[in-house]
Amino acid sequence: HVYKTIVVDLISGRILHVGDGKGADALTKFWKRARKKSIQIKYVATDMSSAFSKSVRENTPDAIHVFDHFHVIKLMNDTL
Repeated sequence: HVYKTIVVDLISGRILHVGDGKGADALTKFWKRARKKSIQIKYVATDMSSAFSKSVRENTPDAIHVFDHFHVIKLMNDTL
């Protein structure tokens, strides 16, 4: 598989960043650009990747972080 990490503005639907892979490294350029432009990130929705969770905590400690419903429901169905 070839994985990509996509950052999307949850309000406008606009793609803000596409990174290679599915780990925290895929977000490095995005976080640098967000800091440089002083982008205020209030809400973040991700899958349940521990790498993404850690990256969000480190880079947007005041943002509200939620897990996307697709992965939550998938986890529940897999558990059943």
